[in-house]
Amino acid sequence: MSADRAALALAALAWLATACAHSGGTQGGGGAEPDAEVVALAGALAGLDAAVDAGEARLAAQTALAATREVAEVYRMTWPPQLHNALVNSGLRERGLCCHWAEDMAARLRALDLR
Repeated sequence: MSADRAALALAALAWLATACAHSGGTQGGGGAEPDAEVVALAGALAGLDAAVDAGEARLAAQTALAATREVAEVYRMTWPPQLHNALVNSGLRERGLCCHWAEDMAARLRALDLR
């Protein structure tokens, strides 16, 4: 394999390896109305266990969906996610990898002090 082809293959593999984060609905005509998303997520959360309070499930769903949109703006997410991850990994963006999303989402949900 020539050096140029090897470099191109390595660049393609690196680009694919950076894939992790999704823009959280900031790209592509994405999905249901916010209230329908809240209802669907709250139902899924409440369905995890009979002990889950429906009100808390709705609050968690509202918080999670709002936080996803807010964090996507703060991170200045780009599409496709692999491009954004490459920007983070190269130091051109500060946050936006899966671990950052998880940290920020966990902090928001912990702040709710759900039972």
